[in-house]
Amino acid sequence: HGGYTRFRHEALEADIVLLVPGKDTDPLYIAGLFDEVGDGWTAGFSVTVNTWKWVSNEFSYFRQQGKYRLGAFAITIPAGDTPISDSDFNQATATVGLTTRQFEYNSLVHFRPPSSRWRPYVAAGPVLQLIALSDAPLKRPSSYYTLGLKNLGLFKAAFDFGNTPPLDGGGIFQPGLQYGAGIKYRVTPRFTMRMDWRETWSRNPRIIRDSYEGFLPDTLPDDYEVLVLNGPPDSMFFQQRATMGFAFTF
Repeated sequence: HGGYTRFRHEALEADIVLLVPGKDTDPLYIAGLFDEVGDGWTAGFSVTVNTWKWVSNEFSYFRQQGKYRLGAFAITIPAGDTPISDSDFNQATATVGLTTRQFEYNSLVHFRPPSSRWRPYVAAGPVLQLIALSDAPLKRPSSYYTLGLKNLGLFKAAFDFGNTPPLDGGGIFQPGLQYGAGIKYRVTPRFTMRMDWRETWSRNPRIIRDSYEGFLPDTLPDDYEVLVLNGPPDSMFFQQRATMGFAFTF
C-alpha cells in the first residue's frame, strides 16, 4: 500500500522551560518551545487471513512520514540590576521529518461475499506505534547554538533510538485505536486492487515536555532547578491516511 498521510490537528504543545538559580547572584534562563506537525506520505504492507465469509483478520505494518516543525526562543535574565540586552534574546525555527511506525491488527467486516468482484468493508483494531523524529532538530540547524544557552547544554545533541529524549532523536512508544473503511476490487481470481482509509486515535505525544522534564545541564550549579510549564494540546492525536494497493490471493 502507498498513499497520503495527514493530521486532523497540526498543533501539539507549547512549553516554557525555566532554569531557576538557587542564588540571587546567578542568572535566570527561560526557553519557550512550541511544535506542530504537517502532512506527508505513507507506505506499508499487510497480511489478511479470511477466517469467515464476512470477517477477515488483517495484520499490517505501515510507515508514515510527515513533517515536524519546532520553534524556540531563549531569554537570559542577568542577576541583580543588570539590564537585559538584545544579545540576551534569541529565536529560531527548524523543520525535520516525523516518522510513525505502526504495527496494526484490524478486523475487517465485509458487506458482500467473497464471490463478489466488489467488496466494501469497515475495519477497526488496536495499534502499537513508535513516533520519532528523523533527525534531532536542536542539533542540526546552527542557529540553535546562538540561543544563549549553548554553553549550558540545555539544547542537547544526540541521535539514537534508545532511551534518548524525543527531541534528541529518541522514540515514543504508545498504543492507539484505529478505524476506517475500504473497498476491494477483484481483477482476477488471484489479483485484487484495494483502496483504504484509516484514522488512528492516540494520546498526543509530549515531544518537548518529555525531552526536558527533570533535565539539568551538567555545566550548571547543582542548586539550579528545572521547571517545565506545559500548555496541553486542545485535542488527542489523530493521524489519517488514504492508500491504494494490490493483493495476491493464495
